[in-house]
Amino acid sequence: ESVEQRLTEVTRKVEEQITLQHHEQYALQKAINRRVLDLAGRAEFQQLGFDEQNYITPDLRKVKRKLYSQIHRSIKDCFAVASYRDIRRCDFEEAMKYVQAWRPRLAA
Repeated sequence: ESVEQRLTEVTRKVEEQITLQHHEQYALQKAINRRVLDLAGRAEFQQLGFDEQNYITPDLRKVKRKLYSQIHRSIKDCFAVASYRDIRRCDFEEAMKYVQAWRPRLAA
């Protein structure tokens, strides 16, 4: 019985410490990309710049760069990790839901 308890404890500790596998990292990164591209296309998140003819146009590169920075910072803070790759496997589904529901801060 003592051996079973120790085995259960060790198994639990290992499961809590294992980070995302490559296919899970890929899926999470794809979800982040989809979310950023979706938000970058929305007018309320677009920043304006000037094109060659001095017409005011959305600067999607700036918008996407800021959104990527914000979402990665938010994930790091929420899951207390240095990178999204360090998220524990047991938190993968929660991380996916977090990314799908994530909203950027409008004020800097």
